[in-house]
Amino acid sequence: MKKNNLITVLGLVVMFSTIIFTGCAEDYPDSLWPGDNPDGGAAPIITSITPADTAWTDADTVVVVGQNFSTDASVMHVAFGGVRGEIVSSTTTEMRILPPANFGDSLTIKVDRSGSDGALVFAEYSPYWIKSPFSQPGDPIFSEVDDIYGITADNDGNVFLTKQDKSKQYMTKLLPNGTRVDDYCQAFLNAPKALKFGEGNLYCMDGKYTSKTDTTTKVRSYGVLSTITYDLDFDSNGNLFFVGVDAIYKVDPSDLSVSELAMDYTDYKLKATRVYDGDLYVGGVYSGADTLLDGQKIWKHSIASDGSLGAQQEVVDWTSKYSSIISALEFDEYGNMFVGTVCDQNNSADAVVKISSSTKDYENGSYSYLYPQLLRGEVIYSVYKMTWTGNYMYLTVRDDVTAANNTVLKLNMFSKSAEYHSR
Repeated sequence: MKKNNLITVLGLVVMFSTIIFTGCAEDYPDSLWPGDNPDGGAAPIITSITPADTAWTDADTVVVVGQNFSTDASVMHVAFGGVRGEIVSSTTTEMRILPPANFGDSLTIKVDRSGSDGALVFAEYSPYWIKSPFSQPGDPIFSEVDDIYGITADNDGNVFLTKQDKSKQYMTKLLPNGTRVDDYCQAFLNAPKALKFGEGNLYCMDGKYTSKTDTTTKVRSYGVLSTITYDLDFDSNGNLFFVGVDAIYKVDPSDLSVSELAMDYTDYKLKATRVYDGDLYVGGVYSGADTLLDGQKIWKHSIASDGSLGAQQEVVDWTSKYSSIISALEFDEYGNMFVGTVCDQNNSADAVVKISSSTKDYENGSYSYLYPQLLRGEVIYSVYKMTWTGNYMYLTVRDDVTAANNTVLKLNMFSKSAEYHSR
């Protein structure tokens, strides 16, 4: 049962009780105690907290309702198990707080007010549980030695990964329970840069070379394109697109040796693609002589039923907003766009950027970092490719600056992805 306790903290009583309970007390920061010049103002009171018993870091906003708070958020302090949360708004009766990355199931929430009108008492609420939507799957977890590139998933929660593997050239299967099958099947490509599950097959590429592996028979087939490609996706009519240097190709998924140029992208390098709501989205960089086109952008093309593409339409001018390198694109079921980014020797990664727009006007949408405490904390993750199965998004991390950060991440997104065609 929840409890709201007001505890009077006075002079030597604080010191004495601290000494007695040192062995079991939580280690609260100094800022949780009354301010330097409190005048004994009215004590904060907690009357309710939402969510009532459990919050997810970087996914939930905790709402504290009570009395004797302040409209000046800088004088209010809220800590979860001794670690302060970020107050995003405060009135005299309600505060909205982003919980910290302090995970546990028996935490105490403490609220105090400092400053010239500070109180000599604080309010408590316990027990409280903070969960993390972030994990590293696999036993053992994936690390630098695994050298993972591409990632995809089926609708049963199985995740498939490609890696740099010049000898056996195996792909790995990650089961929903975290079990790794490291020799699941062979791609016979040295370093497949991206991977897509469709029609019971695993499709991937390494440079100009493409391959398809039947997940039932493990039979493989191959194709060759005219230029290097970096990503691929299916549309709702079963058309398969590969994007890369100077071109978008439409490839016959039943016979990879049959392909055609779907769109000329001379002087562009396209690194990411995703089909959403009848359009093919691509992210990449223009490096030609036209200064009006210079820089990284996200574009889209309408897709006809026969797989022919409409004219290029600019969606996001990435360079005007970020210096990170676009590496992956995803959409959730509500149309929010997620942009994976990587680093190089000159540019830092931004992990994953979420762009929200109810009208698909992503250029003027709302930009935020996905799970900023978890993906942009002590390590700012360099996200190479992304996939989604159920409510979980999986990320492959490849860090060109600090290879020791390379891994695979699993995020609880609390929602599903946009449709993956041909799954």
